[in-house]
Amino acid sequence: MESREFLITGFLTILVSLSGEVVHSTQVSNRELSKYDNGGAFDFTWDIAAQHDQMRDKLREFVWQHWREKQMGRVVAMFHSIEGDPTTYTFYVEPDVDGRWLVVSEYETECCWFYAMDKKKRKRKIERGVEIYDVVVRQANVKTGGDVTEEISESESREPNSYRLRLGKASKASNSAVPFFL
Repeated sequence: MESREFLITGFLTILVSLSGEVVHSTQVSNRELSKYDNGGAFDFTWDIAAQHDQMRDKLREFVWQHWREKQMGRVVAMFHSIEGDPTTYTFYVEPDVDGRWLVVSEYETECCWFYAMDKKKRKRKIERGVEIYDVVVRQANVKTGGDVTEEISESESREPNSYRLRLGKASKASNSAVPFFL
């Protein structure tokens, strides 16, 4: 009888621990989420495309404000490919061990929904990773027909719909890395 109670207790413990927030192996194990401002979650599904601009503005503003003010923050954004495959980004604005401020982007992408339509069923591919950005720059939304961008100074006040954020890497070794735009 005692072994049955032990088994049930163990099962319930596992069930409760799995019902919480999913923590990927790529996450920093000692990150205390209670110290982070919660920016919420944004799901950019195609059926609410009319709301994407407003949602992106809020996401952009949260990341920029926390970067500029050196405040720890966490926000989640889920984007979908045109086929419907989701990629979830969790953005952490935080200092590294040396006190340099970063935007850490942990992502999980799932591909490909159409695998379920194959006669020979294939598993969807799941990819996880981390990108670390040490440069966050606001760029004005300039419509010139070219790739001209105007950088906005940190002290200048702007509405989030008038700029985009470019997350990048300062090191010479990572210049080939593609920046992330919000």
